[in-house]
Amino acid sequence: MAEIIAPKTFETKVDANILTAPGKPGFVDEGGDEERGVKLAITTKEKVSTAEFAMKLTIKKEK
Repeated sequence: MAEIIAPKTFETKVDANILTAPGKPGFVDEGGDEERGVKLAITTKEKVSTAEFAMKLTIKKEK
């Protein structure tokens, strides 16, 4: 679980996490795109030149 402490006003978006898979030997950067999980993007609501984000991460054991 992630709790966003700062900034007080923010926006979040969850998207597919796309990465380039390994290619053939000698062409490791030429593999196809693969979706692996999701990613969380956090942005400020207003335009700013700098921002500082503080988050509290908690790991909970599944039951």
